[in-house]
Amino acid sequence: MNPALVFEALSPARSILLASGTLTPLVSLHSELASSFPLQISPNHIIPKDRVWIGTLGSQPDRSRLECTSRACQEPATQDALGAAVLHVCRVTPSGVLCFLPSYGLMNTLVRRWRETNVWSKLEQLKHVFMESRNVRDHSDIMEDYYKYSASEKGALLFAVYRGKVSEGMDFKDHQARAVIAIGVPYPNTYDMAVKEKMKYNNRYTENRKLLPGNEWLRVQAYSWATITTHSTAWSMVRTTWRPLCRT
Repeated sequence: MNPALVFEALSPARSILLASGTLTPLVSLHSELASSFPLQISPNHIIPKDRVWIGTLGSQPDRSRLECTSRACQEPATQDALGAAVLHVCRVTPSGVLCFLPSYGLMNTLVRRWRETNVWSKLEQLKHVFMESRNVRDHSDIMEDYYKYSASEKGALLFAVYRGKVSEGMDFKDHQARAVIAIGVPYPNTYDMAVKEKMKYNNRYTENRKLLPGNEWLRVQAYSWATITTHSTAWSMVRTTWRPLCRT
């Protein structure tokens, strides 16, 4: 609930350096750690803007709104629209494609639908397709195969889950992630007891400790693309499929 208690043990240190690609917004960091950081630097990304394209897909082929809410994602029309989007990206993108989803449940739901509608077989014609596994023992084998086949002429597609093993602590560079598809928003699970209690805690101490209100704290937890690391001459595409973001 209060990370400042842990950080307090470091108070005797003369200098503390925090470095990460996901520290912003810093206002939240200051209040959560109950510490001031007088020297701050937030440089531009190493990749030039003209080598990265980020876009949002907000409508289905029939021009109706595409929403990735929990309810909407249970509709066959939404599942078909998402399948068409993933299929199109794989058709025009060489090498590796990453597709992040809000949950394993949705991943399995989409796969079932796409097998029924022949989308899955079309994806397999375009790419070597892999899915993140809940089983830790299978993870290294899946990633080894994905890395290998993403460098092949056919390329590879990896479906993964926000805050899962792939999105936390793994790096993808160059051909390993020429395109990233982000379906929904990587919010923490609001049904998780720890998340519920943290939101309540922040609401209670918003004024006294200058903490972000629970809902705002939840929003700043939504990061997913920091796993893509590369160099200044690289290029990539990020396509998001949310409108109006992903509600649960």
